This record gives sequence, C-alpha cells and structure tokens, in this order.
Amino acid sequence: MRRVTHNEAGDTDLVFVLGWGIRLDFENVRWLVDRLAAADYRVHVFELPLVITDFEREYLAPVANFVSSLSNYRLLTHSTGGLVGAFLDSPETRVDLSPWWGTHKAVRTPLVSPFLRLPVTKPLVPVGIDRSDLGDLATDFQVEDTPERIAPTVLRECRRVQQQLPPFDEDSVVFYTPDDTVVSVDAIRGVRRRRTASPTRAATNCSPRPPATSCCRRCSPPSTTASARSPDGSRLVGHVAVLTWTTFSTVAYTSPAASVRSMV
Repeated sequence: MRRVTHNEAGDTDLVFVLGWGIRLDFENVRWLVDRLAAADYRVHVFELPLVITDFEREYLAPVANFVSSLSNYRLLTHSTGGLVGAFLDSPETRVDLSPWWGTHKAVRTPLVSPFLRLPVTKPLVPVGIDRSDLGDLATDFQVEDTPERIAPTVLRECRRVQQQLPPFDEDSVVFYTPDDTVVSVDAIRGVRRRRTASPTRAATNCSPRPPATSCCRRCSPPSTTASARSPDGSRLVGHVAVLTWTTFSTVAYTSPAASVRSMV
C-alpha cells in the first residue's frame, strides 16, 4: 500500500485513506491535501491497492499498524477508505466522505453475484463508472485513469466486510451527495440503525475543516434528501464532489457536541 506524508512539520497528524481507484496525484485529492497541510496538519495519505484477496491483511492492517505508532491522530476517509476507517481504533476525530458502507443497487445484480464466488484476482467485473457518476468536478485525467474493471476478490472482500461494520461512532461526521451512484446512499443513511447511544443530528454547509470561515448548523433529519450545491448555487452531484468543495449543502451526521474545529 502506498503512503505519502505531506507537511512533515505539521502540528497534528491526520490520516487520509483514499477510495479504491482514487490516486494521490488526482487534482482534487492534491487540492484537498494542500489545504489540510496549509491548516498545519501532518497529512498521511494512503492509496489503496486495486487488487486484494484479504481485506484485513491488505487494506486494514497497513493503516492500523501505522496509526498504532501515533500518539494521537485525526481520520479522514473517502469511499472504500471509509470502509477501512470504520475498523480503525480511537481517532481523535473521524470524517467520512461518501463512505462505501454498502454496495450500490446497480452492482447488486444477478450478473455480478456469480463473479463474487470466483477466487479470481484479474479485473473482470465492469465498474460501470463514467463522468456522470464521478460528477462534473472530476477532471479529465481522473475520468480517464479510473479503472474500467474490478477483480471479483475485491468486491467479495468488501461486501463481506460491509456486513460486519461496527457500531457507528457518534463523534463521526459523514458527508455525501444524495445522487451518488457509486456507493449506497441507503447504507450511509442507515448508520442510525447501528449507532451507539446518543442521538445524531444533521449538519449543512460544513467543511472537513474549513480554512477560515465556514459554519456548521442544524438542518432537517438525515432521512431528508438534500442536493449538494456549490457556493454559487449550482448543483453538485457525483462521487468525488465531496473531495473538492470546502463548503457545500448536503446531509452530514455529527454528534451534538461536535464543532467545525473538531471535525478534522
């Protein structure tokens, strides 16, 4: 697993686990990492391998072993990184962007299911992700570089682990776009069914950690579908929209005591 650290002189360790097929050199990833570094974080970015046969050994263990060496850390994840992050212990704060906690219904088809039983590491299953799925904020390079197929073993392992998710951490914050066609929005909304104890509330217009002036305020319950919008009011959709804007309107979960400063 590839790991790169940005801003070695930063005061606070922040672990950022990317999603499957998301690379460190994608423009929107660099954009976000640069801003986190500018906010004085020491940012450790993990890029997941495209092919695995064992989730715990090849995805979880490398990240878990690294964070065990840190006295304190904050956790930021995207997509499959959110599935990995769900099993990491004791981050000071936890922010998940479009976490892959469930498989989108487009992938749960009779045509795909037989592939999951094959111990095959060759990318055979069409991913079916194009620009419309990634969203208008995806760059040409990112669209062209997104893998067209995924190995059955990756889908098998991730779907297995999705059935074993631990209770939702009430100190977490979750951002997503309701139109996401890559991950299951229903699974994200379903965190209420696996919460620990305290009630959650929704939040809008938050950044993972704003550079200066974004705010956090309550809005409608998580069951409400809220379309993501950019600061100029244009509608944001797609799986990578949450990587790019520091201020947007979408549904997020946070504990009542959470503040913008403590989110990341």
